[in-house]
Amino acid sequence: MTPAEGAEPEPFGAANTHADFRRSFIELATCVRDGDATRIPEDAHLVPLQAPASQLPLLLERIGETSAKLAVMLSRFEGLHILMFSSPDIDATATRLASAGVGHGGVNAVRRPVETSSGIRTELVRYLEIDSDRPGTGTGNGSTMEGRVEAVADLDADIQGSRLLDHPNGAVDLIEVVLCVAEAELALVQARYENYLGRPARADGPVRAFDLDGAALTLVPDTHLTALLRRAPRRAARVRRLRGRRARPRRRPGLTQGGRDSATGVARR
Repeated sequence: MTPAEGAEPEPFGAANTHADFRRSFIELATCVRDGDATRIPEDAHLVPLQAPASQLPLLLERIGETSAKLAVMLSRFEGLHILMFSSPDIDATATRLASAGVGHGGVNAVRRPVETSSGIRTELVRYLEIDSDRPGTGTGNGSTMEGRVEAVADLDADIQGSRLLDHPNGAVDLIEVVLCVAEAELALVQARYENYLGRPARADGPVRAFDLDGAALTLVPDTHLTALLRRAPRRAARVRRLRGRRARPRRRPGLTQGGRDSATGVARR
C-alpha cells in the first residue's frame, strides 16, 4: 500500500492470501516486519490497496493497530483468530450495531485491482471491526476477547466467481465455524453474538448455534468440545453425501475464520 500520497507502494502491516469459495473465503495472514520486503518470493502476486487521500492517515493507523493485534494473537498460537460475517448493507449493519450498544470503528473502504476474464476490475471492500465490550481487557479497539470479529459488505458475485475456486483437496465451501467457550461464559458469549448478528441462537443440547442461511456459527462449552469433535466425522460424511444434491442458492452471511484457544472450521468437500 502507498504509505503517503504520491509514494511508491510498499508491503507493511500484514500479508495474506486467500482460499476462495463461491460465497466465502479462508484467509491466511501473517505480520510484515521491517526488512521483510526483500524476502518476498519471486512468484508472489502483490495486490496494492488503494484509498482516498483524505482517508489514508486513518486507514494506515487502523492497519497498524490491526497488525499489532495480529502479532499478539500469533504469539499465543498459530490458528484461527478472525471471524468475518458478510452483510447485504454494511451501513445498516453499522447503525444496528451502534444502536445495540456494540462498539466498532466505523466502515472502512479500500479498493484493489482484480484480474477477471473480462480484464482488470477494481474491487471495493467495505468492512468494519467490532470492539471489545470489556474495559480493561487490553484488547483495545477492533478486537474482542477471542480475536477479531468483523462484518464486510457482500462479496461481488462476478468478481468472486472469477477467482480460483477449484482446490486440490476438493473443498467447495465453508459451512461452519465452531467457537469453544468457557462453560461459565457461554450465556454471555451467546448474548454478545446475538447482538452482533441480530438474531437469536438455537439451542442444541449444551451447544448454541446461529443459522446463517446456509452456514452456521456454533458455540460449544469447553466441557463438551471433545464430544462435539467426536461427532465431526459423521457430520462431514453427511456433508459429502449431500454434495451431489442440487439446492436453490440462498444468500447468507459468509464466514472466514473463527478463533479462541479452541476453534475449528468445517469446509464442505
